Amino acid sequence: MEVSQELLALFSSEAEEILGRMEQSLVQLESQPGDQELLDTIFRGAHTLKGNSAALGFDGAAEFCHDWRRCSTACARARRRRRLP
Repeated sequence: MEVSQELLALFSSEAEEILGRMEQSLVQLESQPGDQELLDTIFRGAHTLKGNSAALGFDGAAEFCHDWRRCSTACARARRRRRLP
């Protein structure tokens, strides 16, 4: 699939914003472990990046986001089962 420069620039700009929000949330999560709003922001970001990447044919990026989200979800479930902070 051929991606236009304009679409690539839009994807890049949006990905940068999403990754910035995810990074801020991850940093805040260090001092606020288990904060559901922060976790939701991170998961939404990964989900959006996965969808945008797949739509443009960036299969490696989409697969990475999918795998990362699966691992993160598994960690969150394990934490809840053990009632860890």
